Amino acid sequence: MEKKQYEKIKGTVLNGYTLDRIASWAIWDSKNLYNTQFIDDEKTIERLNPNIVFVALNFAGIDDDHKNDPSWKSWQNFHSDRRMDKRIYDVFSSTIYEGAYMTDIIKYSATPDAEALMEKIKAGEIDMELQLKMFIEEIKALGSDSIDLYLMGNNPYDIYTKYFMNRSEFSSVKRKIKSYKNIGSASPANTGWSNNLETILDLKKV
Repeated sequence: MEKKQYEKIKGTVLNGYTLDRIASWAIWDSKNLYNTQFIDDEKTIERLNPNIVFVALNFAGIDDDHKNDPSWKSWQNFHSDRRMDKRIYDVFSSTIYEGAYMTDIIKYSATPDAEALMEKIKAGEIDMELQLKMFIEEIKALGSDSIDLYLMGNNPYDIYTKYFMNRSEFSSVKRKIKSYKNIGSASPANTGWSNNLETILDLKKV
């Protein structure tokens, strides 16, 4: 990726916060999974690939805790030694998916687990019109005309197909999405995730 495109993506604002606050890239410092400063290096930027997008569910934790955390660094999402983040690192590092863009389908509504989030959606506590608007803006910001979209689990897949994909507003970015798949969830409970992925994705190390 060219640096100009990278800076545009990084500086895109969704509901008051830039994308580097809520999203990230599938590329890691193997010696320190929390280190994301290297992503700003020109050599790293060249390896980033906005044509592949992995979409998880949402932030885990208490509502908005990540927005107010002063220790939260640029591109910190998906970069820790927690079991789910470590599992994602182990699977995608040194494959053709390294450098892909990573985000969550629901923004700014952290919950302790997926069940709690889905209950909030059913109860109308999450503004799905706003979520759709932000997702469209995010896809547009990537600046790609051909995107492989991978939904990481049944809940992101169901939200995408029910609330986003068939909406008329989504037509502006739908043409950019070449294909999409449900690749299963990397959640701690899904111990067979890595093995299941081998039947869906080319995970050969390169």
